[in-house]
Amino acid sequence: MQKRYIFYIILIAFLTYAFYEIICIYFFKVSFGLPLDDVYIHLRYAKNFAAGHIFQYNKGDPLPGSTSPLWVILLSVFYLFSNNGILFSKILSAVFHLLSTLGLFYITLYIIEHLKISEHSRKLNILIAFFVSTVFIFSGRALWSGLSGMETMMFSFLLVVSTYYHIKFLNEYNLYITEFIALGLLSATRPEGYLISLIFFLDLFFSCFSVKERGIPLKKIITGLSIFLLISLPYPLFSYFTTGSVFPTTFYAVKIMSYENQSLEYIKIMSAYLFRDNLFAAVFYFANIFFVLFNFKKYFKELSLLRIINLIIILFPVLSALVFPIWRHHGRYLIPIIPLIIFNSFITGLFIFEKLKFSLLKKKIILLYALIFIFFSIPYFLVFAKHYSQNTDNINEMQVKAGHWIRSNIKNDVRIGLNDIGAIAYTSDMKITDMFGIVTLDMVKFRELNYNEKADSIYNYLKRSDTKYICIFDEWNTELTGKYGDKLKLIETFAIPNNITCGSDKMLLYKIIY
Repeated sequence: MQKRYIFYIILIAFLTYAFYEIICIYFFKVSFGLPLDDVYIHLRYAKNFAAGHIFQYNKGDPLPGSTSPLWVILLSVFYLFSNNGILFSKILSAVFHLLSTLGLFYITLYIIEHLKISEHSRKLNILIAFFVSTVFIFSGRALWSGLSGMETMMFSFLLVVSTYYHIKFLNEYNLYITEFIALGLLSATRPEGYLISLIFFLDLFFSCFSVKERGIPLKKIITGLSIFLLISLPYPLFSYFTTGSVFPTTFYAVKIMSYENQSLEYIKIMSAYLFRDNLFAAVFYFANIFFVLFNFKKYFKELSLLRIINLIIILFPVLSALVFPIWRHHGRYLIPIIPLIIFNSFITGLFIFEKLKFSLLKKKIILLYALIFIFFSIPYFLVFAKHYSQNTDNINEMQVKAGHWIRSNIKNDVRIGLNDIGAIAYTSDMKITDMFGIVTLDMVKFRELNYNEKADSIYNYLKRSDTKYICIFDEWNTELTGKYGDKLKLIETFAIPNNITCGSDKMLLYKIIY
């Protein structure tokens, strides 16, 4: 029976992938592509990595400009056999979306069977796990992410794996090295992985020291932490030796987005995303927060298997709001915890109805309950089919189009300055100056200067680096275009209607006159 439902999960997932691509290509008439410019940054890094240029966006200039070194390494493997990085990135992110779904199935099944919410059969347990997984499949933002070519769903999968083995540890008091490996890979996938790992380790240490009579598995802890550090430390060390900081250069470059002191706005926006994702799940998510607060002690006793999930889905958004309140790209930095939110919301509903003496643990009632969950996912499942198409179309019609035009009309040994360094750099294959600052760190320093000093510094840097052209959003470069507008000769304009993705509706290509 379990294998049959796993087959159903895989089938439903593939049908939703096909649905999104069919809507994109045949209904909205969008060429095959990627919905974010950031994906192309990973692709260029991966392509150069495969050619032996380790973490070099411009060949010969190693810099930690990628926030996902593990994703770059995985993509680079495909470049050893083919140059179709766009296809492979989409396939890989879809695979991790599917693996996250299957991991959610096993987490749900394990917890339901060991938590003993009520007396029920294994068939019903499997059915509940299947429904929880299906609700996740129909989460529009997660599905958008699963076809984006980004590392988000790999992060989600590794989080699910870490959670599964941590729950097994809490239940069996048998520490699995797999958890440490998964957390190490999680941290090598995105910087937020270190924050989540800290939450896991704190709960691990608390669990060990709160049951001293069972013995502390010190040898396994030391071994696990050593493996975690072996996996997670190389990239921060690379960052330190190349830039003097353990953080990737993106950490400093994103300051231009002006998200400082925006914690409350971040919580407001991310809450709105949750309600749009699934109204039913969002209501139970916030109800669960109150349930945890008023039943706190239970999460150290009979509900201990749910503790780590609640720590992640409650603490991680709060810490994100304080440390990096960035909500762009449909709030993609919190998308990885959607599987755990859906699971916890589903289970919270069961708890609430049990408290009301109305058991849902009957096949027909569970079916109705699950269908209500799925029903509330459908609106934004459809909305994000449109977003996926429009995001892809925006990137194709501006950045990709600009990259191909530049490749066809400008000599490839010329250096070009860019605001968006992904698709243009990837398709043109030219050496670039990053006006945003991810791979040109001096640009970050110039932001602290006043109007005239900033304009002079940028212009002089472009001159020193022999940057012949710039392809920019004027709104992002008012100092340069304002003071040195007479030095900029307009060559081409790349404009798009209905823009919901790019930094502006219009990108301008200038030749710089020195």
